Amino acid sequence: MFLMGIAGANNLSGDTLVSANSSWRYYEGRRPASLPDRAAWRLGKFNDIKWAVGSAPFFYGETVEGGTELGKMKNRYSSVFLRQTFDVQKAGQLSDLTLKVLVDDGFVAWINGVEVARHNVPTQDPTSTSVAGVDANEPHQFITFKLDAPSKLLVDGENTLAVLALNVRRGSDDFLFDASLDAAAAPPLLVTRVDPPGGFSLSELNEILVQFSQPVTGIDVADLQINGQPATAVTGSGAGPYAFKFAALPDGTAHVAWHPEHGITRADAPFLPLENTGWTYNVAGATAKPGRVVINEIMYHPVEEPQFDTDGYPVLDLAKDVHEYVELHNFSRQPQDLGGWSLSGGIQFAFPAGTTVEPGGFLLVARNPERLAAVREYALAKGSVLGPFEGGLSNSGDQVHLRDATGNRIDSVEYSDKFPWPIGADALGAGDRWTGIDPMRHQYRGISLERVNGGAPGDAPANWLASPLATGPSPARPNATVLLKPLPVVESLTTTGSVGGLIRATDEVRIRVKFSDGNIPSIVWLEYFIEDIDSTDEEKTQEKMKRNGEHFIVALPPHPDRTIVRYRILANRSNGVEVVSPRTHDPLHWYGYFVTPHYESSKPAFEMFISRESKKFLSRNIVANPVGGFTPKLGVTPKGRWNETAPAVLVYEGVVRDIETRNQGSFWGRSGAIRSNKIRFPRYNQLNGQRALLMTSKDDKTVAGHFLFVEAGFPGPRTRWVDFWVNGRRSKRLEIEAHDQWLLERYRDERAELYPDQPREEPGRFFKSSGIGNDMGPYGSGGGYPLPPNDGWTSLQRYQWVFSLKNQKWRGHTELEELINSLAEARKDTATLQTYLREHWDVDRTLDSIALREWMLARDESNHNFFLWHRANGKWVYLPWDFDYHIVGEYLERSIFRGSNAFKSAFLQAFKSEYRERMFHLNNTLLQPANIRRMGLDAFVTYAELRQPHVNRMCLPLTLPAQPGALVPASGRSVLPPASLAVSAFKAGNETAAGHASTIWEIRSEQGRYSRPVFWRSSETSLTRLDIPFDRLQLGTTYYWRCTFVDADGKRSLPTPESSFRFGGPMVTTSLVQAPSALWKYCPTEHPGAGWQQLDFDDNAWPSGLSPLGADNLTPPVATVLPPKRTTYFLRTEFQFVGGTDGVELRIEHLVDDAALFYLNGQPVHSFNLKPSTGATPWKPIAWVTQASVHGPVLLPQNALRPGKNVLAVGVHQWRNRDTDLVFWASLSSSREQLPEGVVINEVMASNRGSVPNGTATPDWVELHNSTGQPVDLAGMSLVDGLNDGARFVFPNGTVIEANGWLVVWCDDDSKLPGLHTGFALGADGQTVSLLARTDQGEQILDTVTFGLQLPDQTIARDNESLGQWRLAKPTPGEANAPLELAPVSTLKINEWMPWPGSGADWFELYNPDDRPAPLAGLLLGDRSDAADAKPVAPLSFIAAHGFRKFLADQKTNRGNNHVHFKLSAGGETIGLFTPEGNTIDLIAFNEQAKGVSQGRYPDGVGPVTPFPGTATPGRPNTSLLDDGGSQLKIEASLSADGTIVLRFDSAPGKTYSLLRKETLGVGAWERIHNWEADPEPKSQTWAEPIPAGEQSRYYRLVTPRRP
Repeated sequence: MFLMGIAGANNLSGDTLVSANSSWRYYEGRRPASLPDRAAWRLGKFNDIKWAVGSAPFFYGETVEGGTELGKMKNRYSSVFLRQTFDVQKAGQLSDLTLKVLVDDGFVAWINGVEVARHNVPTQDPTSTSVAGVDANEPHQFITFKLDAPSKLLVDGENTLAVLALNVRRGSDDFLFDASLDAAAAPPLLVTRVDPPGGFSLSELNEILVQFSQPVTGIDVADLQINGQPATAVTGSGAGPYAFKFAALPDGTAHVAWHPEHGITRADAPFLPLENTGWTYNVAGATAKPGRVVINEIMYHPVEEPQFDTDGYPVLDLAKDVHEYVELHNFSRQPQDLGGWSLSGGIQFAFPAGTTVEPGGFLLVARNPERLAAVREYALAKGSVLGPFEGGLSNSGDQVHLRDATGNRIDSVEYSDKFPWPIGADALGAGDRWTGIDPMRHQYRGISLERVNGGAPGDAPANWLASPLATGPSPARPNATVLLKPLPVVESLTTTGSVGGLIRATDEVRIRVKFSDGNIPSIVWLEYFIEDIDSTDEEKTQEKMKRNGEHFIVALPPHPDRTIVRYRILANRSNGVEVVSPRTHDPLHWYGYFVTPHYESSKPAFEMFISRESKKFLSRNIVANPVGGFTPKLGVTPKGRWNETAPAVLVYEGVVRDIETRNQGSFWGRSGAIRSNKIRFPRYNQLNGQRALLMTSKDDKTVAGHFLFVEAGFPGPRTRWVDFWVNGRRSKRLEIEAHDQWLLERYRDERAELYPDQPREEPGRFFKSSGIGNDMGPYGSGGGYPLPPNDGWTSLQRYQWVFSLKNQKWRGHTELEELINSLAEARKDTATLQTYLREHWDVDRTLDSIALREWMLARDESNHNFFLWHRANGKWVYLPWDFDYHIVGEYLERSIFRGSNAFKSAFLQAFKSEYRERMFHLNNTLLQPANIRRMGLDAFVTYAELRQPHVNRMCLPLTLPAQPGALVPASGRSVLPPASLAVSAFKAGNETAAGHASTIWEIRSEQGRYSRPVFWRSSETSLTRLDIPFDRLQLGTTYYWRCTFVDADGKRSLPTPESSFRFGGPMVTTSLVQAPSALWKYCPTEHPGAGWQQLDFDDNAWPSGLSPLGADNLTPPVATVLPPKRTTYFLRTEFQFVGGTDGVELRIEHLVDDAALFYLNGQPVHSFNLKPSTGATPWKPIAWVTQASVHGPVLLPQNALRPGKNVLAVGVHQWRNRDTDLVFWASLSSSREQLPEGVVINEVMASNRGSVPNGTATPDWVELHNSTGQPVDLAGMSLVDGLNDGARFVFPNGTVIEANGWLVVWCDDDSKLPGLHTGFALGADGQTVSLLARTDQGEQILDTVTFGLQLPDQTIARDNESLGQWRLAKPTPGEANAPLELAPVSTLKINEWMPWPGSGADWFELYNPDDRPAPLAGLLLGDRSDAADAKPVAPLSFIAAHGFRKFLADQKTNRGNNHVHFKLSAGGETIGLFTPEGNTIDLIAFNEQAKGVSQGRYPDGVGPVTPFPGTATPGRPNTSLLDDGGSQLKIEASLSADGTIVLRFDSAPGKTYSLLRKETLGVGAWERIHNWEADPEPKSQTWAEPIPAGEQSRYYRLVTPRRP
């Protein structure tokens, strides 16, 4: 179904019914549109499904933007039949209906079969062969028709506008038609103002003044009542004010209401009675507060479309929203002096002295007062706007506070651009392709948030409406709607199905809504239909929702896989049944959910549904491109037809999104048959912040190309392989992020995180080159050469067509035109060119970019296929787009100096020497074969190996600083603070070269890369020595480092050969499998048999031989020759492991040709150069290895290692069975930290809740252990909070630990209690504790431990039976440690999540269903369906047995180990929990969430996903709506074979309980069926009773204390 455009919007009365430029169904007038009844096509019931679909204007021979060109109309037919349907509610209340038509030459229009307007059509009853009367005059303008009796023309529900548009003759040179239809409702009779204002606190109340919206009749003294008592007198006339007098009232709440049978109606429309609303006061005598000034209107995201002057420069700087404002309104009877008052929150403004707002008056504060006052439609008096305010109103939601001169908060608003707030206030909510609204008709205005009641809370979404589109915002004027009490709105809406959040074909789907506080509607309906993508009139069904407390619930039946169900909420809010959610002016008109199938593939799955009409539309547009000879009409704004999008639906992770899409590809390669698409998302429903993405048929070269540029520090898209289903048909596609604002903002944020010491730079903008090889209309070369005027097109217009601006489009193309023209001028001599490039370009980064492209053998960028990035600092950078024809093996010796376009050739002309240096550096660092493999680009290692020597040769001669060498620490050594990195002295490239200027230091993690460094610094002082930044490192972890010298001319040396160190105590390394002398068994056949990788496999029949093993023709020869002509060889070797496996680091190093998969005791632990096997597809190498090299060492997962016998098995795979270069050997080693000798930190309790008291207190504590046979004096030693720079406790003289003894040190400052006291506490969320001693070499760390999330009343302690590895333990101060048994991590669950809390950070919790605590250390948490961007939980972190662990999703990981690196999206996303190897433990995908409502599993860990409105329980058991919210009880139920239900629960000492029962929810009271009295001890309680035959369900509730 086309939800936008074709079916028309679900418009409520008083709005635009049919928009200009919207979509119509149309029929070419070659023959009558309907036979035999020639008028049938004008009626709503006519079936137009076979008509074509197109967007207005419809035209030929005219210069217009967009629309549908009727290229075959001329000389063939003179008429076009058009139809559009639209929805109306409360048609009887419409007072005005306006039709506007843009036509050349004539038309006749009908609504629901009734003729309503005609122009220039003399024929009384025109047909398909009719013509207009005369030629239309130009220029064309919309003609306005005021239609009579709209309430008689329109009906509630669907209506049809039918138009016959006529040309003056078939051979006419042009044709044009567009139309809009606007309606205005007869305004309802409302109370627009009361004095005193409702909600105020008063000292007395004896008179109320009431103002109505229109003159009224039927007023009586008894019509208005306070607390049920009528007024004593009333005076007034017309619309008022009417003065109602009342007798004196006592203090308390005064409820004001109209009598239920009042007879007040509009004087001119008796059928419109007064809406029966009420309000309250607080009569409080002398304590009453004065009247209020409130925040009354907020314009946070005005419509600001780009506009340019005659020279192409932007009219306004739109980097920030210019036309934002906040309006204040004085509801009191007195003027209010605002001197010293202020606005704060997202904006800051101090009201100057003398600022006053009059009674009933308004005051505006704007971001740009002058610009706001210039908006003609606002009609603001000059100088009437205050400002400018500082800061800005966020387009995604913000806070605004009004404070008086003493700082007291007078009013506050926290708005949002998401449900349940009016979404249309976010610059109309979406683009015109979704809304059908021409934004230029609302330029600089749009839709504001208007408050409906000054006395109701400012934070309540129900208290704010979107300003009417027809009349616009109302700055400094009364809001369009003022209510005495806000109407309730849906503030919570959830759709739940199966466990895990995705709805499956077997699920009954429960839709639950909650209304805002106030008058809950009497009737609530759910209207829904099953989407048919090719239909516009699906049958709709209404289900009455059942009330359950504050909620209304309905259950929809199961539907088949790939069903899209659309629904919306209707309710009676005292004014008839109407659509209440989505809200008026929201750009979406139906919600949706998707029945997700079970996918066989593990790749992310996207489902797109596109109609036949959309596909036809795109197919027609594909051929309208310059390669096919198409040229646009002269002067048309750049928007080629081949880039026009069509509506479709996209589903990802269960979330339904209405999208716009087109076929993806260049002028030459775009085809509908390829099923590659560009997808655009509406503003209100983006995909994790992305506004667009590409589904492409690209290959691994594209993956590698973008990845290498990102690794080199450029902004680039992330890519991943996905399954792309189009109308149920699957294709493997490469998902690529679009080059747009979102990508640049992500790049900015990632760079700020990686390099916190570097200045933060704003995004800048992308220009994409899309040129062709010849001049044709506005088209021409995109290679950077000046584009002169052509065929009437100016140079600037041609740049607009050839270089598309991908973001910040308001800036225009003048800067690009100036860039290209000035570049051409500067190229006249090299010196001028060098000066110009240094001034306008980022020379170093552009040289790197060109070098990367030339290393890849770029072949297709002479006219297109690249971006120009204009950085925010004003410098330009050259960037790639496409990677077709790159990394081609047969061109390995091709020159690196090919200037294929003006930009590249300019840089090679000006900076050839510098270019050689940059290329040489990249070729031997980032592009070095070993680094290519480290980045996971195994398929391109061979290319890198073969390309490297040719590139190095072409870079010579070079004069660079000599490569430094790493001196200390020795590679692989363990270090503890204090320690330094040191390198050899600087040596210049020759005697005349510049001196040493700076050194770049880089540290990466063992599994990481230098593009994502743990530490990076360019230093002019630490030239050959740097203190290791231990504060950035993790204890017990191995790191790699390098440094690069930079001389005073900016020339860089090659970095030091990579060296490593381990942060921690000394390691003991043991060789488990030695190379090349290890003995391997190999399978004598090609079929090893099932389980050949397992430990217990019988390999006695396999022959054996020493490594290396391989082919018989190698030099040097192998030790064991393997049989030839096989694609796979199977090998096994045994080894013994002594001791426990905790804390062991396992590493492998190998020489393999071509690929291998390693197993340890049957578990896959490492693959090399191998494509994953899928189903029947065999394992196959990624690339052919021509020269095998040593790879590693590589850190392996150690969970498969076991004490005693182990088996390392490997499958070695060849590129083909006739290969003759097979070779293999492998070495395996284990390392673990050596237990410190002497005194060690032995046990730590960081969360002592009372299990280990010290006198009257229960502080945390640290236990030391003397592992020697002699007493040890601790005098002068220190315990430190951290490594060596935190708070410390120095042991006093005489502190001795006896031989093999223990000492407990209390972590508090209460010296009055027994024992030693550190003066610092421990953190249950993790920290580091160290034991230091003074030595002759200075202070040294004797022992240290870093721990993460701790459990109450449990400790971490060294394992007495191993080499001191840390474990979770029972507290045993002063005794031998007692480690606890831990649960497997495979049962952990993501249990509850809150993506949109009312305040504070997003959060989610994990749940451990096991009877044992479980480890969390090293597990990965992320917000994607795979572990690609997931990050590990801190070491020595745990979750309790049957316990919960809350994590804050705020991207503030520096605040503690319970903070994660991502946030949760209220629009829906994924939370994933993975093993350290990246395997999924649990995955949750949730849809759009409501503010303040959590969602999770109920019962904990196993139940279906359930919303918890008002009962969020982070870190505690989940509580459903039926639970006693405060008791947190858990009850287990089972049903026996004889139909008896048995309930069990554990009672707590001293508590009483009651068991309640109901047969039907929502009806009657709970029945108490049993009480339990208090028991002094914990006890398991049981209740059993039979379930009567035929009873379908029964509900129980356990409460404490017991009910009387």
